[in-house]
Amino acid sequence: LDDDLRLLAGDALYAVGLARLAESGDLEAVAELSDLISRSARAQAEGRAAEAEEMWERSARMLAAV
Repeated sequence: LDDDLRLLAGDALYAVGLARLAESGDLEAVAELSDLISRSARAQAEGRAAEAEEMWERSARMLAAV
């Protein structure tokens, strides 16, 4: 796949994840994932990929505990 298709696939998966969380009524989880997507995209754009990965790990642990 080329980079554009990877980006679109990732966006689609984000949307599915957010929709499922919203359907569950867990607004805290929706907010966490929304913020995470924004923060990690910024970190990636600024060349801080390792920091973005740490953000995902932290959020995944937090969401799993809910």
